[in-house]
Amino acid sequence: MRWLEFRRQRKMKNRFMRASGLAVEALESRTLLNATVSSPINGASTSTNVDLSQHFNDPLVPGTLVNIITQKGTIPVALTDATTPKTVANFLSYITNGEYQGTIIHRLAQNFVIQGGGYNTAGQHITQQAAVQSEAGVSNLTGTIAMALSTGPNSGTSEWFINLGNNSSSLDGSGNGGPFTVFGNVVYNGMSVVNQIAQLPVIDGTTLNAAFGTTLPVLNQSAGTTPSNLVTNSYQVVPGLTYQATSDDPSIATAAVSGSQLTVNVLNPDASTQIHVTATDAGGNTATTTFGAGKGAGITTVSVTVGTKGVQVLRFNDAGGTQGNVSLSGGKGTATVTLTGSNLVEFPGKDQVVQVRGSVTSTAIGVTGTSPTSVLTVWGKGGNGVVHLSSVTNDAHMAMLNAPHCALSGPLTETGAIDKVVIGNVSNSTVTIGAGTTADMNVTTMNNVQINSFIPINRFKVDTWTGTAGISATSLNDININRSFSGSVSATRVKKFVAGSIVGGTWTVTGNVHLLKTGSISNLNFIAATVGNLRVHDSVTSSTLRSSTNIDSIKAGALTSTNVYAGADTVTSGIPATTTDFSSQGLIKSVNVNRFVNSNIGAQRTDQLSLGTVQTSNNGIKFGVGTQRIKNLSLSVGKKHVRVHNVTTTAQVTNAFSKNSITPQDLQINII
Repeated sequence: MRWLEFRRQRKMKNRFMRASGLAVEALESRTLLNATVSSPINGASTSTNVDLSQHFNDPLVPGTLVNIITQKGTIPVALTDATTPKTVANFLSYITNGEYQGTIIHRLAQNFVIQGGGYNTAGQHITQQAAVQSEAGVSNLTGTIAMALSTGPNSGTSEWFINLGNNSSSLDGSGNGGPFTVFGNVVYNGMSVVNQIAQLPVIDGTTLNAAFGTTLPVLNQSAGTTPSNLVTNSYQVVPGLTYQATSDDPSIATAAVSGSQLTVNVLNPDASTQIHVTATDAGGNTATTTFGAGKGAGITTVSVTVGTKGVQVLRFNDAGGTQGNVSLSGGKGTATVTLTGSNLVEFPGKDQVVQVRGSVTSTAIGVTGTSPTSVLTVWGKGGNGVVHLSSVTNDAHMAMLNAPHCALSGPLTETGAIDKVVIGNVSNSTVTIGAGTTADMNVTTMNNVQINSFIPINRFKVDTWTGTAGISATSLNDININRSFSGSVSATRVKKFVAGSIVGGTWTVTGNVHLLKTGSISNLNFIAATVGNLRVHDSVTSSTLRSSTNIDSIKAGALTSTNVYAGADTVTSGIPATTTDFSSQGLIKSVNVNRFVNSNIGAQRTDQLSLGTVQTSNNGIKFGVGTQRIKNLSLSVGKKHVRVHNVTTTAQVTNAFSKNSITPQDLQINII
């Protein structure tokens, strides 16, 4: 009940529920996006000014960016100005008037929150403004920043907290004085700093202020409450992106940046050069665009026909210095290649080769009339080796799109069948496969890509997937994502899905998931008709795994703050309590984990439950198993082991606990 005592001492300054035993986790799902070029910059034939914010953006920072600077490092926080304008304005006003400067992190609730914005190093509360109206709506997930409350949802003033785990069940509802308004996210490497603070020792801070209780974090446990031993904060409002610009030839045109404003000064209008503009985000990631300045500068377009009714090879200069090449071979068909860039001029060459001079910023390819043996090949030579594609379409069956070193930043639409797609990088794109029997895809990286396939995807291999779009297909037969997968899945069947890790997303599978294998799972909402084998090397955290009928096998390092249900469609959280919670005769054949923490399992029937080490104390929040029978149950509490067979009553489990001198505390095994 320590948290209740602390709350009373604080005179209701911190209305939080108990920490739910969530593990501190790095916010991987919040470092997935970065600086991007949102639109090209037109060439400048005369001196001009350009607002760079209209051409670059960082999807991770949709509003104001604030750095919270501590002795352990800087915590960048992206505020949600658009969705919580009043709360953001309130937060920024404390920065503007200087009240936040020199305040401290005055509360560390292990595995729950760190809290600041209230007190200075002398233990005095800062001057508070009028309370801000609640704008709750976003969940209190790991790495979100939210307003602390005193007497209800409209009582937030200066104090804020950062969630160390998924606290949505405790803080999103109204049962604890909330809901608590989330108004931003820790981004980039900020959670590494937050987690360092979360690992600091805590001391009794009542000598400084009676409200601090025993949860005051300090740098050195033996140094007491001296100001230099407290975790102090300073605040800076910083730009989400910073810019640099260079000119290949400053004697022709110069480029200068002030804030987000670019000034191009054309000194010699009878000559031409190139301007390179680079945006850098708070994580140090960069995005660059190039445009022409001087004579002939400006966006121009050239279209060239390649294939049966055109040339054999088209060559051009990509803006990254790569010599791009396009060919259509092996069968019938025509590819219309539309080049967009600066100073583009077409020069016929020898042996059915056409050269387009100038700087190409994007390439669109439309393919028609192909045969099943046709191959569209796009490759690069020299420079950075990358050819930038804005779109690719085809309307008839062809064998292959072979573009292993291309970067596609627009739609890939295959209304005709395509047997295989090989491409380097795909970003901010929709991939549509509309015909054929099956499709194979091999991609190096995908960022914010939605795949819509009206046919089964036979094989799909990608090294890196970032962003929150996903895959929709009739069937996913063999999916292999080498690193993290953060998208959603919609399919009638998943035969095999292997990923380095799964972070976030919603999976809806109307049929069977035969095999899902991954390193870890977090913040996943998963539902399938039936589940075969789920193999997780490390932990399943803050997720819901649901089958409308049966689950054959789940094997994982740990289940942490996770719900596993079979045939319990009406249960949204917690332990099933009555037979009406089961909508079908669901069966979980096997759950085998090394650790079982604050999680729930529910099915009408369960066979093998091997829960490993169970942390029975969960701050008063009940967790465990709800079922009508268990064939074999095994678990450990400390060094004591429990094994019970053919469990049909709760008393059997209770007696087994008693026999081993185990007090189950918050753990419940309910035989319904």
